[in-house]
Amino acid sequence: MTEGLDVVDRGRSCRIYRRGSDGHPPVGQQASQHAEQQFIAEVRRADPSGHGHPVSHGGRHYREAMHRPGALPHGDPSSRLVNQAPRLLVAGLLAFLVVTWARSFGLPLGDSHEGRVLGQFALHVRNFWDLGPAGSSFGADWAPFSDASYTHHPPLLTGLHLLVSAVVGQGLWQLKAISYLSGLVTVPALYWVGRRMGFGALPVAAATGALVATPWWWVYGRLGLGFLPNLIMVGMVLLLADEATGRGLRRAAAATGAAVAASWQGAFLAPLLWLWLWRRRGL
Repeated sequence: MTEGLDVVDRGRSCRIYRRGSDGHPPVGQQASQHAEQQFIAEVRRADPSGHGHPVSHGGRHYREAMHRPGALPHGDPSSRLVNQAPRLLVAGLLAFLVVTWARSFGLPLGDSHEGRVLGQFALHVRNFWDLGPAGSSFGADWAPFSDASYTHHPPLLTGLHLLVSAVVGQGLWQLKAISYLSGLVTVPALYWVGRRMGFGALPVAAATGALVATPWWWVYGRLGLGFLPNLIMVGMVLLLADEATGRGLRRAAAATGAAVAASWQGAFLAPLLWLWLWRRRGL
């Protein structure tokens, strides 16, 4: 197909012909295509959630933005409430745990999983300060219950309890504070990792609420030190996958080291995550 364009220059007119088969769009379509390209660039730079966070997994976010039904303006009160609902739900979950865990926080250690785990840390801390680093096998001594040194977890958790005891002393609340605070921090960490994976804010908040509402989480979530380091490692690796920087690499490496030193799950999960990152970055 041939297309013509009349051009007037200093009183003279001429007609320019161009064929549509040369691979270029017709003149009448250039303006619309340019506008569309600008719109696509703006969508890719913007966060479709409206929160102003950096975009992760741009292709998925772009498709969601292009096919999202008409949303209310951000200045509308209803729209602001909808945007804040996921964060309010996470804050409500934290408040629920603080209130319902308060009674358990003041109870003595009993014959339960929490009592056994925290009792083990208490024994290691006491023997460390009584027998010294070498005499306590660096916090792994079980005296007087056993002559064999043993620790149920990698050394980071025992090290954290030793650090707290060195600063504020030994006691029940010092022993429980680390686990209970870690369990609380795990809730927003779950939301953060879900958002980094590209899921919508409200579904992630709802999934986090469904987990926290289970009796399993109410009991075992107070021992969050076995789970929180792994979540942080996953989130940092996802950040590095989206944007590889030297600072991001150092953060991901530090989070991975902490997860491996805190739980056996982290030791198994770390190689899989970094292999995924290696393939994701095409290295």
